[in-house]
Amino acid sequence: MADPEQSKVDEATAAFARSAAEVINIRLDQIGALSQGLLDVQDTRPAAEMYLATRRMRVALGVFKPVFPKAQYRNGREETRVLAKAVAVRHRLDVSIEIMQSVVDEMDEQDAAGAEVLIRDLDRQRTLANRELGRVVHGRRMHAYRVRMEDLVESAVGPDMELPDRYRPMRLAPDSVIKLIDRRLQKLRSFSPAALEPGATKEQRRMGVAAEMLRYTLELTGEALGTQAHTARRAARGLQASLTEIGDCERMLPPVRERILALEKEDAAVIAERARGARHLDPVLVQAAPNRNSYRGLEMISIHLQARETMIFESFRRLWKEQSRQGVWVALENSLKQ
Repeated sequence: MADPEQSKVDEATAAFARSAAEVINIRLDQIGALSQGLLDVQDTRPAAEMYLATRRMRVALGVFKPVFPKAQYRNGREETRVLAKAVAVRHRLDVSIEIMQSVVDEMDEQDAAGAEVLIRDLDRQRTLANRELGRVVHGRRMHAYRVRMEDLVESAVGPDMELPDRYRPMRLAPDSVIKLIDRRLQKLRSFSPAALEPGATKEQRRMGVAAEMLRYTLELTGEALGTQAHTARRAARGLQASLTEIGDCERMLPPVRERILALEKEDAAVIAERARGARHLDPVLVQAAPNRNSYRGLEMISIHLQARETMIFESFRRLWKEQSRQGVWVALENSLKQ
């Protein structure tokens, strides 16, 4: 006689495997579609969408890891990581150029000169990043990636199961998923209060990644966990958005400062050459520094980035404190124990 309890376990395991197959297939279709036209730098939306799709795929693989054979899972995860990394480099350069260009567009011609040189430098870096991305997403490699991931799906549900063209939210989360969500929740909370301090760049960056991982996991499992999970998902999305913007500013400041320093060194060398043989440095030579019109634009960008970072940081800190006051994270934690 069949054991009813064992039958329930087997049914739940099969349902989880079907969910895994549905999610991976849909993510795979998204990635395949977005790989077309991805290298066009005039339209950065495909790269931004591919960035999100690959990161969601990585999270999905982690959520559904228990249903996959270990070797196939590792191979699929590694291929996805390579793709996600290449897209991320290109996407972040797109963001940097877009933000800097928005500031330059408000400058007069003289002030914009130095900043436009920096934008051209970033554009050259984007060309190199695009070349690497093209190597990763060319036809044969993307076909091989699709075959590998389809084999991974087949390993979970078999070759004959027909899958829907849209994900159906799972109604029951197995213990492995509950434990994963709890770990990701605790990881997120572990960065407070350190990340709430100004200048805590490392902690803020890691907290942003933790918020992203929790958000995308809850996207897949929220229906099985109830209202608290939906609230926590929206809260994690807000944190992720703020911390990503802070990270964008932090990442862009060093190239601006390096460019200013390079211009200063260049001008100092030119002025010293012009003053060769003189006993004292004539201030007129300093006032005629070749790059004197370039500093202002770069300094304006630096000030813009610092002010923007400060504003977003204050918004992030208020958001975290409000979420904590409302008990968003405690409510999710308690729901996981039920």
